[in-house]
Amino acid sequence: MSLRGLSILILEDEPLIALDLARAFRAEEAQATLASSIEAGARLLESRRFDACVLDLWLKGRYVDGLIKVIDRKAIPYVIYSGWSLPADLRSAIYVPKPKPADDVIDAIAARMLRLSA
Repeated sequence: MSLRGLSILILEDEPLIALDLARAFRAEEAQATLASSIEAGARLLESRRFDACVLDLWLKGRYVDGLIKVIDRKAIPYVIYSGWSLPADLRSAIYVPKPKPADDVIDAIAARMLRLSA
């Protein structure tokens, strides 16, 4: 599935990882928006529409469960890209473990979007 024209929110507090993900999504002609904190992510989720999200489980030392609830409430497909193991309540989430390359995250988002469109 093409990601061309999709709006992707990247919730990642490691600058080099965030920039690498943004570069990879932009290479696929998607619009990538970065947020490095829970507060910034919440503001963006309330003020803009996103087609999909990529998020780390922890942003600046805080667990992102509140953001996941907002993302779920808005029915936004997401992929977790984290070095942390998935907690039991997220075992069904699509998970790409760090340090897998950004292309693996792209593939996971594309697969998730394709499943939703079928």
